Amino acid sequence: MFRSVLKQFNKVLFLAGFAALTLAAAPKLRLSSAAAGPFSIAQGQNGRTQSVDAFNAGDGELSLTAQSSESWLVASVGSSQGCGQPGGVCFPVRMELNTSTLGKGIYTGFVTVSDPNAVDAPQTISVTVQVGGGVPSDVRMYVPPNGSEVRRTFTTSTSFNSNASISGGPRLKVLGSGGGSFRTVYSYDLVASADEGTPEGEYNGNMVISGSSLADDNRSVPVSVVVTQKAIAMPTVERIQFRIAQGVLPVTKTFSVYNTGMHALAVTEVQASTDDGGGWLSGSFDGTTISAVINADGLAPGRYRGKVIVKSDAANDSLEVPVVVDLVAPGAPLISYHGVVTTVGYEPDLLALGDLVTVQGEMFVGAGASGEKVADGQAWPQSLTGVSVFLNDLALPVSRTSYGEIDVQIPYDAPEGEAVVHVERDGQRSNGASVQIVRVRPRIFWVTNTDGTFVSTAGGGPISAVNAGSTIHLIGAGFGPPTFPVQAGTVSPADPAATIDPFPTIRFGGSLFNPAPEIYPSFAGLMPGTVGIYQITVTIPEDANRGDRLPVAVSGARDPIFLHVQ
Repeated sequence: MFRSVLKQFNKVLFLAGFAALTLAAAPKLRLSSAAAGPFSIAQGQNGRTQSVDAFNAGDGELSLTAQSSESWLVASVGSSQGCGQPGGVCFPVRMELNTSTLGKGIYTGFVTVSDPNAVDAPQTISVTVQVGGGVPSDVRMYVPPNGSEVRRTFTTSTSFNSNASISGGPRLKVLGSGGGSFRTVYSYDLVASADEGTPEGEYNGNMVISGSSLADDNRSVPVSVVVTQKAIAMPTVERIQFRIAQGVLPVTKTFSVYNTGMHALAVTEVQASTDDGGGWLSGSFDGTTISAVINADGLAPGRYRGKVIVKSDAANDSLEVPVVVDLVAPGAPLISYHGVVTTVGYEPDLLALGDLVTVQGEMFVGAGASGEKVADGQAWPQSLTGVSVFLNDLALPVSRTSYGEIDVQIPYDAPEGEAVVHVERDGQRSNGASVQIVRVRPRIFWVTNTDGTFVSTAGGGPISAVNAGSTIHLIGAGFGPPTFPVQAGTVSPADPAATIDPFPTIRFGGSLFNPAPEIYPSFAGLMPGTVGIYQITVTIPEDANRGDRLPVAVSGARDPIFLHVQ
């Protein structure tokens, strides 16, 4: 028996050492920037060649290639040279801007920097050019007559002087981000507002630009401001970007339409159109949540463009959201850069023992597969629909698979320190993504009453009031291994309870210079019947401060959560 245990122990040490050696010997790709531009370029001319530094944050040597998504953008990797990045050696990723044949407008392309042997590769650089300048041709804005400000932001690579005027009741002004000898991007806000009592209607004015080094910028821009008491619809995204492989089932992305006006907003219809006339894009809505659906069946690899059109009863009754689809040939699974994140909050790279984690990327399931989800109450397997996820060489329990996401749990006894995550699908292995494993990283997500009713969330704040003297549950993650051993991917038992040691302390209210007293919870540990979720049960002190946004701090947790205590 002892020899068997010793043999297994030595095997674990060997695998851990091998994994560490593999990680230590691997190069790790880093870029000095993930975005270049916007670059303002006169129409009919090419832009100046730009570059971003790539460097090695690991060991070994990088062997880089660069590929562009657009014909006007030519990418290449130059020879190594000295630089101020860690290691002192960089490879310039050069980007030629062959824009002379492009019409006036804003264009964005992507440069993919790759090394099949590097961790955290590939990575992409977005490159934006403004042919004819970044100043809009005209501006139309919708404002309610209640004094609130509405902004139209635009950026350029040139600085200039600007002023705005409008006839009638609304106010119009231009705010700039300021100058500076080393600035390469300038941001400007055109701001409109209308005081209460301003008559409804359309008001016309101008924004005058002067002093720009780009002649196309220096002009008078027509501005119209519509004052209305109706709803004003605004999308939560500027565009929707898809990257999918041939043969996958339809892929959906959603966004919302929110209201900046005075009356309620109702979406009435969603349409879709494509530049090539194909039927690969469709749209639908549920309330103010809009879905864009891509069905790429029968399409060849390439870039496809379209738009989703949202109709509503708002004053601006038609919104257009551009859609861009990059269709690629099927291949091995690919993890996105910074694509290993906490399942709640989507925080990248830094993970605690026992954390629930989502791996983001593409081609995680094969052609024609839709993924799978483990039923509630069931143990999570180490492979689901032919998909496995590894932390170094340690297989992780998997609860859900889909084309672009996989949900897993970090074991409570995983080695701490730097590690690499890989995905395997049907014998094909993905690129590696680096993460840091720490023992604890406490976060509180939401608060419930003892009957399970939600009373606050970390992102949204208090939902309903709670009484001093009542008992609540703080729900979170990242509190580390429990005292009672629980296998990752299995449902936490109620008896014996898997508690936290030491118990965290809680403060209700207080300040930096006048902290509230620390109190101990009646329970702190894994929430029975769940996987990887922690519950802290505590009674609010009778003498706790009252307020509609009282901070509740848990020892070790990075941020407080807020309660409405009465």
